Amino acid sequence: MARVDADVTPVVYVGVVGVNVVVTEYGRAASTALAQEIVAAKAGVALAPVTVIVPSNFAGLAARRMLGSGSLGVKGVANVNFVTPFRLAELLSVGELRGRRPLTMPVLGAAVRRALAEDPRHFANVRDHQATEQALATVVSELSNVSVAGREAIRKNGGPAAAIIEMFDAINTHLRGFHDEADVARAAARRPDLTQVVGPFGHLIWHLPGPGSAPLAGFLRAVLGAAPATVIAATSGDAQADHEVVRTISNAGIEFPAGEPGSSSPPLAQHVISVTDADEEVRAVLR
Repeated sequence: MARVDADVTPVVYVGVVGVNVVVTEYGRAASTALAQEIVAAKAGVALAPVTVIVPSNFAGLAARRMLGSGSLGVKGVANVNFVTPFRLAELLSVGELRGRRPLTMPVLGAAVRRALAEDPRHFANVRDHQATEQALATVVSELSNVSVAGREAIRKNGGPAAAIIEMFDAINTHLRGFHDEADVARAAARRPDLTQVVGPFGHLIWHLPGPGSAPLAGFLRAVLGAAPATVIAATSGDAQADHEVVRTISNAGIEFPAGEPGSSSPPLAQHVISVTDADEEVRAVLR
């Protein structure tokens, strides 16, 4: 394997679940850290599998282009897969949701309309309005990420929130036989053979953790504990700005290094460029 020449040397820690946590800066430093960790994970075996968990498909595309450009000290890499957390959950939940079909927006909309037709509750005056259907569909998507205990706690508080939980339950009675993203994440995390099925993915690198749902956080907690894993976390140096990164990693059961973030100096603007519109702003930045 080629050697990686790093401009910024990241600090490596070990979290509570045995996961290496690499704290670095955003931009090229984070890309360099990723190249370093891929080389280390392959341990001299060019075709050793490595899976990089990225916050979005766009982030994965950018990382692949940076690795392939040769500017990070690596002349390309082989057998490195880039997936989002949900895509990895999809791959690992195969066979765990037999007899249930993926929930689509048209199916969800039909379930909402049927529940409103049967008992609109306090939505009686607006049950035929499209905005009502859209709002309730959004509520179902959000509440599906909340645990049963959490929904019961909301119900016990009474008031409008409890009425929403009742409507959520009514809608769900028409969604039996379907599964959503939260079900996929939970099914993958609960696999009794998770260690075996994640083996072919090789070393896992969680690159630039981003906010996600509670079920996805639970899935990442399970999968990162079932395989050799590394987390590459980028910080700005401002504790308030980096709070979400710390919380995301902590929700996945990984201890963020003590004293971080804040080790790097936050970037400061040196001058202001005034432009006419958003398009010109992009062009000015690219120039």
